[in-house]
Amino acid sequence: MRIKDKWTDYFKKPKEKMTVRNQHDVAAFLEESFTHTSQQLKYKGVWTDYFKKQKPQLRNPITSQHDVAAFLEYSVTHTADEKRYKGVWTDYFKRWRRDEEDPKRNAFNLEAFLEVPYIVNPVSTLLWGFGWNDWGELGIGNFTDRINIPAESLDTDDWKSVSAGSRFSLGIKADNSLWGWGQSGSYQTGQNTTNSYSIPYLTSEDEWEMVSAGYEHGLGIKTDGSLWAWGGNHYYCLGLGDTTWRKIPTQVGSDTWTKISAGNYFSVGIKTDGSLWAWGRNDYYQLGLGDTTDREVPTQVGSDTSWVDVHAGQYFVLALKSDGTLWTWGGNWAGQLGQNDTTDREVPTQVGSDTWTHIAAGYAHSLAIKSDGSLWAWGDNTYGKLGLGDTTQRTVPTQVGSDEWASISCGYHHSVGIKTDKTLWTWGCNEYGQLGQGDYTQKTLPTQVGSDEWKVLATGSNNGHTLALK
Repeated sequence: MRIKDKWTDYFKKPKEKMTVRNQHDVAAFLEESFTHTSQQLKYKGVWTDYFKKQKPQLRNPITSQHDVAAFLEYSVTHTADEKRYKGVWTDYFKRWRRDEEDPKRNAFNLEAFLEVPYIVNPVSTLLWGFGWNDWGELGIGNFTDRINIPAESLDTDDWKSVSAGSRFSLGIKADNSLWGWGQSGSYQTGQNTTNSYSIPYLTSEDEWEMVSAGYEHGLGIKTDGSLWAWGGNHYYCLGLGDTTWRKIPTQVGSDTWTKISAGNYFSVGIKTDGSLWAWGRNDYYQLGLGDTTDREVPTQVGSDTSWVDVHAGQYFVLALKSDGTLWTWGGNWAGQLGQNDTTDREVPTQVGSDTWTHIAAGYAHSLAIKSDGSLWAWGDNTYGKLGLGDTTQRTVPTQVGSDEWASISCGYHHSVGIKTDKTLWTWGCNEYGQLGQGDYTQKTLPTQVGSDEWKVLATGSNNGHTLALK
């Protein structure tokens, strides 16, 4: 298991060899950190990271970069006041594993701070983003769109999963804590504020298993299986029986859940017993309940208890049963249900007889991977987002190339996927650089992004930005 502490991390991250080797030479440590960052050598030193990460509205009273006491005190004070600033010192205590007791609790015991390491995952999983960034949804510390290779977030912690909503993002770190960034005008980041942050900020230190970002709301499942919702509550999409916005995660009922997906003011989920539930907006039959009446609380869809996965698009839904069969319902104006027509479906309807392993729903197009690893696409094909080399709409699943794929995600008008060799590929609309290809040119065929290996990706049905973990 890899051991990582603030001091050794200082030496690991620079591109070139650092000269400071005495771990207690604090002045040299801070000075070299400052120097390398100021020279734009892409090293995020502890000292300069302190200035970068604090909230934009805060003003740093420290004038000397070697005023260590003031540096640590300022960090502790702002965290204690719950101003959500991750200072170097307090971050050291926050990230300490919960199953171990930290033997050092003196906030000014600098020697202990430098000596005592904390344990992280054996392999780092870092957050990257590209595309639309007007609200800081990429988490890279600014509000500028990224069109080049994916940009690494300023937050260099290990991540477990991410979800891209409409102009905001949510993610779960390796320690199971929940984070949000980007637009929060409807409290969709769950942080009790309407401020927009361009770097990930802590939403909850509780233990989280899964998160989904919708249009203006978020859903999350904790490790105990409980369901939580927050943000804008139009059309009852939070499932709490009213339309009152929730500023922080609020529990929905007392049942346990395994899957959730947040759409455009509606939500779907699967409970631990395999039953399927839906709530919120229902003008296109997207709840699968046979009518267009909105639902204030989670309502069961049919009586089957063999559901294993579900994904909400703009106004439609894709779902898989345990036998691998694919089912769709809701709006179908572009053939996104894969039923060989453009007729809406009021209840879940099976698509063919093949078996599938992965599904993804966009604004009006769908992607899915069959059990043999092949990729298939259907629905709206504006900008070539089906990856078929043209812009012709498809109303039935149509194979994309002949390679094998491991994961997929649909955006508003673009698509992303990871092949079994872990390479990242993008195609479709590129108006905001969301394909990460270094240009604004649309791609009608899957096009590789760099040569790195990737683990997880996310792009939502209402946005033009892409998040990925590697």
